[in-house]
Amino acid sequence: MYNYAKQHPQIYMSREKEPYYFAFGEETPQFRGPNGMPSPLNKLIVNDFDAYLKLFQDVKNEAIIGEASPLYLYSEKACNNIRNQIPDARLVAILRDPVERAFSSYLHMVRDGYEQPAKFVDALNDEPKRIQEGWGWLFQYTRLSRYYVHVKRYKEIFPEHQFRVYMFSDFQRNPVRTMRDLFEFLSIDSNFSPDVSLQHNITGVPRSRAIHRFLTEPHAIKNLFKPLIPERWIVWTLVKLRGLNLSKPTLDADVRHELIDVFKEDILRLQDLIDRDLSSWLN
Repeated sequence: MYNYAKQHPQIYMSREKEPYYFAFGEETPQFRGPNGMPSPLNKLIVNDFDAYLKLFQDVKNEAIIGEASPLYLYSEKACNNIRNQIPDARLVAILRDPVERAFSSYLHMVRDGYEQPAKFVDALNDEPKRIQEGWGWLFQYTRLSRYYVHVKRYKEIFPEHQFRVYMFSDFQRNPVRTMRDLFEFLSIDSNFSPDVSLQHNITGVPRSRAIHRFLTEPHAIKNLFKPLIPERWIVWTLVKLRGLNLSKPTLDADVRHELIDVFKEDILRLQDLIDRDLSSWLN
């Protein structure tokens, strides 16, 4: 959604997609990760207001200025900070089947080398211990798949015309329609159709770690081509190649059933809250 939104000529999205500023303010997070090592996520968080403003220094005459930090949905502090500092903000949440979200988040960490393939059940069992030890939020696979209390918080604080909830399944089936609805919500030209041919941020298990590192990390060979090739072509090529290098494991049916039981009550409360049939999440 971030990558499609930034194509709109009336929208400016921060160059750094997920600054997380409103979730932490001036705090310096100290999240942990595997083997007790500091989480690399700590360095990605922008916790200085001037640095945050610099993410938008190239704004020209765009009507909409935004960023895309998923953690804002789960952070009570973010909700209040946004209300206090940008009371007229428009907010968008996109919700995925909670079981699929948990497994996809796990594969995201497998892809980036923080988890081991075929250890999803172990990661689920270790989640309470990991939370107690201060592991980063991305490792909280079931905790972040419980949406009800977080959506309720935003609905209570922001009026309906400022807060919109989308379903990831709708986005998958017809991304252009979803984006046009988003543009209408933002009161800009809703006839604009973004190029949705490229899927971004695909998760999975790298077939080759060496190729994955080459495609995702800075490299001298890639730097040689930057002055010669338009940036959009470079991005398109790298995203395509990353996807081709990933395999997508399937979730064990027994684990799926167990997780549905874990999320069932939350799903039922959420569907009443947003007046949306979520029975497909219980199948």
